[in-house]
Amino acid sequence: MLHCHASTIFGLIHKITPLHQLLATGGGARSSVWLKILADVLQTELIAPRAEEGPAYGATILAMVGIGAYLNLETAFKILTQVGDVVQPPENPMYESAFQKYKRLYEALKAVR
Repeated sequence: MLHCHASTIFGLIHKITPLHQLLATGGGARSSVWLKILADVLQTELIAPRAEEGPAYGATILAMVGIGAYLNLETAFKILTQVGDVVQPPENPMYESAFQKYKRLYEALKAVR
């Protein structure tokens, strides 16, 4: 399941902008273990705000960038007044290897459907 989330996030965001950090919201943002694993798999810094707005908060920030209210995500992230946990991605070849296997399997199985 984690690789499915990671693949979706990775695929969508990398089409929009280079990925250096992500804002984590919702239930998963309350789990330090989940944040560490996700940061590791994505090799991206994750920021979990102290506010509990949930997933709509992240969607709103993306929408504001999309309509031009903010130039880019870096500018939009400056509106965050209270940053909670910041999780740095450690180097972990185990996750990278598993993620690459997942992507190969996913592509192979798409043809079967």
